[in-house]
Amino acid sequence: MKTLIVAAALAFTAFTASAQPAADGNTVTITGNQRTIALPESPRAMSEQEFGKFVGSYDLSDGSSIALYTRLGLKYAAIHGEAPHPLVAKDGHTFIAKDLQLAITIDKHDDGTVSGEVLKAVSSEKVAGGQTPQRAVSVALH
Repeated sequence: MKTLIVAAALAFTAFTASAQPAADGNTVTITGNQRTIALPESPRAMSEQEFGKFVGSYDLSDGSSIALYTRLGLKYAAIHGEAPHPLVAKDGHTFIAKDLQLAITIDKHDDGTVSGEVLKAVSSEKVAGGQTPQRAVSVALH
């Protein structure tokens, strides 16, 4: 099993925000660097052979693991104990789950080390009106 030591233990993405009242005094604009998971406008074509260098199991610091694999020519990722997610390639080392539940970036270095990031969509607490918004939790890979 390929081991990835995750530097941040399922830490929440830090949000830097600044609030500025609008001229009417009734509106507040909040800006920040929120992380999102989105399908690429133009997914990258990636052969099964090219994806093969990422295939394997990776241990995560929170005690879970993530596996990347192919089945019938399709690319998948699954966190241990969870359902698999079909993937599309965003670029040569970033993969997005078609259901927008995962974004995985894996950088393999010449010295054999691996670094990157896994974004996992998780439900936030219920808000007024009963809606359950999604947020992305970032896990750094080293």
